[in-house]
Amino acid sequence: MDSKLALRVFVSHDAANSVWFVVESDIPGLNVEAPSLDALVEAVTDLAPDLIGDNMRDRDRASSEIAISIRHQLTVKPLQAA
Repeated sequence: MDSKLALRVFVSHDAANSVWFVVESDIPGLNVEAPSLDALVEAVTDLAPDLIGDNMRDRDRASSEIAISIRHQLTVKPLQAA
């Protein structure tokens, strides 16, 4: 039995709307946005335990700790040849 559950959350920033948001997540039902990265991390930290408990009951019971990795995902355009 594994004592640590590792989950990933990918986030991005919408500069036009000045908001950070979850792009993709291993946590079912996690759909959140916030005005700053710190506020988004806080929201994920607050929401994750309930969402995991509600949507991942079997995996949650087998774990004594939950590790959440939050990664900022960037999209860039390729450099055009001169």
